[in-house]
Amino acid sequence: MALSDSRGITSTPELNINQQKVAFEAGTGSDSFPQGMHAEIPDSLLGLNQPVIIEFDLSLQGTAKLNFMPVGRTSELTMTSNWADPNFLGKFLPQKRSVNEKGFTASWKSSWLSNNINNNFNQYSFRDMNESRSRYSEYTSVSSEIPTFSTSFIETVDHYQLNTRTVKYAVLFISLTFVAFFLFEMLKSLSIHPMQYLLVAAALMVFYIILLAFSERIGFAWAYGIAALSCSGLIGFYLTAVLKGVLRGVAFAAGLLALYGVLYILLQSDDNALLLGSVLLFVVLAVVMTLTRRLDWYKVTAPTAPTAPTAPTAPTAPTAPTAPTAPTAPTAPTAPTAPTAPTAPTAPTAPTAPTVPTAPTAPVSDSSTNLSSTGTDSVTEKEASQRSDSEGENSIDESINDGDDDSLERRKYRLWK
Repeated sequence: MALSDSRGITSTPELNINQQKVAFEAGTGSDSFPQGMHAEIPDSLLGLNQPVIIEFDLSLQGTAKLNFMPVGRTSELTMTSNWADPNFLGKFLPQKRSVNEKGFTASWKSSWLSNNINNNFNQYSFRDMNESRSRYSEYTSVSSEIPTFSTSFIETVDHYQLNTRTVKYAVLFISLTFVAFFLFEMLKSLSIHPMQYLLVAAALMVFYIILLAFSERIGFAWAYGIAALSCSGLIGFYLTAVLKGVLRGVAFAAGLLALYGVLYILLQSDDNALLLGSVLLFVVLAVVMTLTRRLDWYKVTAPTAPTAPTAPTAPTAPTAPTAPTAPTAPTAPTAPTAPTAPTAPTAPTAPTAPTVPTAPTAPVSDSSTNLSSTGTDSVTEKEASQRSDSEGENSIDESINDGDDDSLERRKYRLWK
């Protein structure tokens, strides 16, 4: 019985050959497989024309992986364990297997025609198997040449492995957070500095440090809840000022908590992690496309012309103090109005100057001549009277102009005129 590492044997087993007990001895006697144990089959059993049934119980400890090399003409192996998370490796996978929460059962079967071990047995050694064991897989350039039935026992619920899986989702988680941050900036016309993006990213990275530190003390579930609440609260408090609104900060923190919840479900799901992750990415993409379907990306990405710097304003000279206003002198009382003098009687109209008699015209023989002469005389008399009137007015004007100092005379003249 060859073993790659005999340090795991806790007790000496007893070999049962066709109901006869034989003791095991140390070593194998083979240069290729020196570690292990061997037993001599009695000569009485070798000459019998019947199958030889060999049974023994072997107790091992510290085993993370089991490899069985099928050296028989026909080899069958059935493995039953209470370990719920096996990993089947090697060139030959189980023909039948059943895995549940209580453990697993697996069956292998191989022959010389399929594994070709009988022809190449002397080429194998435990040195190749040790190299394979250190790499946790047999699919390497050296160990893949050894045909074995292999099973490893993995731990899926260890908090270190859960932290490792959480870190693998870090890029996706931070990217989704920045997408939400960018949507707030575009849809609400906000200007967010790259330094503010960096601070939010730092808060997201602290989440993983808090998760690892607390999971070593209180378990992964409680540590995850504390880290998620702490980082979401810090980011929400910070974004109330960055996004210019308490409601916006609270909404962003609530969305971040929901994202942490989805990530926790992904970590706890072994069989549906890929399905849930694909659905999550589709939902996020649908939300982003819906919110930005009417956004003018050309306007968003257009470069803004730089504003010319404003010239500094010259300092204003200090204003001189205003002189006190002099007090206003009291207004003198108004003198009483003198009574109006009575109007003098209108002077009598001056008599019209006598008309100078016109020299007699020589008599005309016909009547037409008399009529024209009479008309001419009357026109001449009217002109003479008008001329005398104008001369009289001029004389009166001259007399009044000579007495400009007498306002009473001027008034009389106006009334007469």
